[in-house]
Amino acid sequence: MAWDYETSEDKGLILTHVWKDDDTAKKILVFAEDKKKRTIIYYPKDEFVVKEVLLEGFTKLPPEFSRLGYIVSAGGLLNSRLSLHKINSLTISKLKNDSFRKLPQKKSFNVILSYSSFSKFKDGISGIIGQAKIDKSNYTDDFFHNTFPAVYKENTSGISKARVRRAVQSLDSSAISDLTPADIEKLINFFSVLITKRYTSAANRNKLLSAAKIQVDQVAVKDVIKQFEKLLEKERPESEWSTFLQENLFLLNPEYVGILPELNLMLASDRNVDFGLVNSNGYLDIFEIKKPQTQLLAKNTDRGNYYWSTEAVKAITQAEKYLYNAEKKAANLAQDIKRERKVDVKVIKPKAILILGSGDQLDDPSKDEDFQILRRALKNVEIILYDEMLTKLKNQLGKIYSKPNIDSAITKN
Repeated sequence: MAWDYETSEDKGLILTHVWKDDDTAKKILVFAEDKKKRTIIYYPKDEFVVKEVLLEGFTKLPPEFSRLGYIVSAGGLLNSRLSLHKINSLTISKLKNDSFRKLPQKKSFNVILSYSSFSKFKDGISGIIGQAKIDKSNYTDDFFHNTFPAVYKENTSGISKARVRRAVQSLDSSAISDLTPADIEKLINFFSVLITKRYTSAANRNKLLSAAKIQVDQVAVKDVIKQFEKLLEKERPESEWSTFLQENLFLLNPEYVGILPELNLMLASDRNVDFGLVNSNGYLDIFEIKKPQTQLLAKNTDRGNYYWSTEAVKAITQAEKYLYNAEKKAANLAQDIKRERKVDVKVIKPKAILILGSGDQLDDPSKDEDFQILRRALKNVEIILYDEMLTKLKNQLGKIYSKPNIDSAITKN
């Protein structure tokens, strides 16, 4: 059996006809192209749910549609599911999103499949090579349920183990760049369902969560280190450092579980403290942020010793005043935080952490020694340098973890 085809033009449309065995009297119109409108009307042969399919956003026939009038690989399954409803029109579009819209006053539907969804469907069917028909049928049920969940019910008969194996084997990091936000959200939701439904034992759920957390933490720390180093390249305002540290201090100290931005400690003319952090036991710590360029030390010219600079003294005094006021009005402060921030917190001997300066200022042994003495002499305020924080972050990457035994979690469930 031999097929031939020819094209002709009629009223701005390019028509393609096919016939077989030199029988030109039985020419069949397969598709009509409108180059200006970037549309193609495709006429499926045999019995299809619609007499014509509109291809929108195309200047040439896409590879999923044969010149002989059939849809490659997926036509039969596509037709079988669409036939469950009365379809008025079917559009495959590069320009529009998926839509299954019921016509007013009618029982029929106008269906739009985005070309990306349609291509994935066809590729998924094509990938099930040499497998039982039930695999393709299950895949088709899942596709229509996921694409149009309000119209097609979920397939509850189960999916074959072979398909599960193929799904896992098809995971490939080369596809990451092509993932859409919806794809990523689906993967995250899948992992959430995996944790809650696959593992009935809390201990085994924790094993899998620990394994995932190790990987995620490593990625997060690397990203934060890059941001940190970029901020250090140029002099940034205190407000920018405050925002950055509020978002990322938990990586340095996972004990913190809650944040209270711009905490008002009712110090009359003084501004709010930069932020407070609440630890896992519910206790409040107070954070005051200065810039890395803040001068740490000044020199006593008479004795050659170093002491706190004027900038450092002001910052330390400010932090101590915050602490004094917080302890003095602890009960009222806790009530105010609960009322205004909806957070239960214990204000009992809070710590004040002052982040300022950088170790590159301690450029000789005498400076470094005097700084350590001065820092340790502070009773109520803890001072952290910016380069110390960066070093701690980098050390997070060197942690040695005991890899959870996923196999035991799976077998014991």
